[in-house]
Amino acid sequence: MSPFQFYFSFFTLIIGLAVAGVARNFGALWQHRVGARVGYLTPLLAVFLLLDISHFWLGLWEKQQIATLGPLALASVLCVALPYVFVTTIMFPASPAEWESLDEYYFLHSRAIFISLTFSKAAAYLFDFLLFGWRPTPAHIPGIALVVLPFIALIVFCSARVHYAGLIFLILWSGFILAMIG
Repeated sequence: MSPFQFYFSFFTLIIGLAVAGVARNFGALWQHRVGARVGYLTPLLAVFLLLDISHFWLGLWEKQQIATLGPLALASVLCVALPYVFVTTIMFPASPAEWESLDEYYFLHSRAIFISLTFSKAAAYLFDFLLFGWRPTPAHIPGIALVVLPFIALIVFCSARVHYAGLIFLILWSGFILAMIG
């Protein structure tokens, strides 16, 4: 197994837990659909997470020629992927029937969700710099801002309109970035 194959499989294993968490929790939600209204925020968050995870996965695949294996590389996997596992665990209630609306539950956890995602993004930028020689230029600032600023808005504001708009924007932006990679 090449160093990249080991690194990539480790990343895929952990980030796959996040994808499985979204699918499993939506399945559990379907089983308990009698009790709670699903709303729109949790499904929008799930779509964004799946697009963003796909972006991370494809971005890493593009780096296979320059990826190395070592403690820093393994730390990068943990710092970038584990927040997604955490987010997909807390974005759904353990007992959906106990909640009148999933949007209500979403707002209870939205700050922790977006702080975790901000940490993951910051770690991804840092490790791109340290492991892959990425050097941000002024041309990178708008793209970074288009991810970080919505996260900050979603951390600070607890308004349904802000969260709908922010999540829809993040879905559109992530879809655009994913299309540009492919």
